[in-house]
Formats: sequence, C-alpha cells, structure tokens
Amino acid sequence: MNKVNISGSDNRLIGIDYFDKLSDQWIKDYNNKIERWNEYNKKLRRENIACELIQSAQKGAVIDLGCGVGSLLKRFCSMGFQRVIGVDISNNMISVARKIDNNIELFNCDVQNISPVKSNSIDVCSALGVIEYFRDDKPFLKEINRILKINGVVVIQARNAKIIKLPILKFIKSILTINKSRDYIKGDYIYREHNPKNLKSSLNKCGFEIMEERFLKFFDILPFHKIPIMGMAFHHFDIFCGKILESFLSDKKVARYFGYMYFVKARKVNNIND
Repeated sequence: MNKVNISGSDNRLIGIDYFDKLSDQWIKDYNNKIERWNEYNKKLRRENIACELIQSAQKGAVIDLGCGVGSLLKRFCSMGFQRVIGVDISNNMISVARKIDNNIELFNCDVQNISPVKSNSIDVCSALGVIEYFRDDKPFLKEINRILKINGVVVIQARNAKIIKLPILKFIKSILTINKSRDYIKGDYIYREHNPKNLKSSLNKCGFEIMEERFLKFFDILPFHKIPIMGMAFHHFDIFCGKILESFLSDKKVARYFGYMYFVKARKVNNIND
C-alpha cells in the first residue's frame, strides 16, 4: 500500500473520519450476496452496472476512485484487467482492501490529487458515489482527465437531483412536520445531488464525450415510507415494484425521473490544461 499526502480538503463536504467508520458496514453489505424480494443491495447493484458498462473496454489499466474495501477491485481482477488500482482517502478502507490481492496497487490519498498515477496511463476509471462529496466537480473531473488515456473510459455514479420524489418528499415533510435532517452520523453526513444534464455538461467541458447513461434505485418514488405507520407497511412492496421498474427502464430517458442513482459513461477525447 502507498500512502501519499492528503490534499483537496477545502473542496470536500465531509471529513475522512466519516468513511473510516463505515468499513465494517461495507464489508457486511458486500458479503451479503443474497437479495430477497423485499431487499435492495445498492452497493452490489451499482457495481453490476459499472462492470456491465466497462465490459467492452480495453483491459489494460483500470482504477477505482473511492474504492472502499475493494469489492469492485476484486471483480476487475476477474474481468482480466492487466493492472488494477484502488484509491481511497480512508486508511481503514484501504487496510481491508489490501487483503484482496497482492497484485492490486492501492493508494491512500485524495482522489482529486492522485500524484502516484502518471498522466495518460489509465484505460478505464470508475468512481461510484464519490463526486457527491465535493463542493465543485471540476478538480475531480480534471484529475480523471489527467490520468486517462485518450479514448479511455470513465463511469461515474452520482445522486440524481431530477428524481420526481424530491419535490413530493418536500411537500409531505412540510405538511407533516417530519424531521428534515438528511444527516446520518451525528450531523456530519453531507452530500450533493446532481442534475444529469449539468454533470454531462461538466464532463464535456473537461474533455469527455458522453457515451451512455443508466439509472438505478427506483423504489421510494412516492416517499410514503416517511409517513408513520403507512411507511412500514408500504416499504417492502415499494422495493419489490421498484426492482421490476428498474429492470425495464434503467436505460430509458424517462428513468431520470424515477432512478435516484445516476450513472454516466464517458470517453476522454482530449487533454485539458486548466
């Protein structure tokens, strides 16, 4: 494992300690391979989509930004990539990932400044659930542009700001006086949601061409789970129906109004300098 200087803290919405606390829970989530009819393992499902989107890409060097405990790195190895690299700001996460395969290169650093990785050296990059923790997307996207080869591919997953449930949820909260906090660990869980159109525009400005979009996590479309009593009865059925919708609509344009997890696949078409 390589540890380099942590930088870019001014652009991060959340501290390193938050991610250090999650390693045990992430191990549990990834070890739970069986998903019952009323369950939804978003971590495994988003990895499935990422692997599907890069299946046809050049199997040279692949890097996972925000690799966590290394579950996706293990899958990259099995897909036949010649060089597999993981980057995470959490030392606890990287320590777990070290146990997967000695041939995997791991860097404990900020994904906005991956100095050990040379420019124009990576064929495929994945960044799932990472960009939402930055105030400004540009430093992160510029670093991805730097490390990718021309025609290299990146898959980014963000939270979808255009999903129809958000204005509905706001209305329900307003009339029921439901706790409006979205903080999950002592008030320090802060993230951004992205408008897919704006994220694609940012990618274009940073030297990328959009190739494909996908959407996941269709349940909670109508956020009845926030309503006392009704939510408990509705939640399991909601997940079941959401998974059915997801299987049909994930790659359709209408999905941007129903899928909370947004995936965009882009190709690097030119280097940028500023």
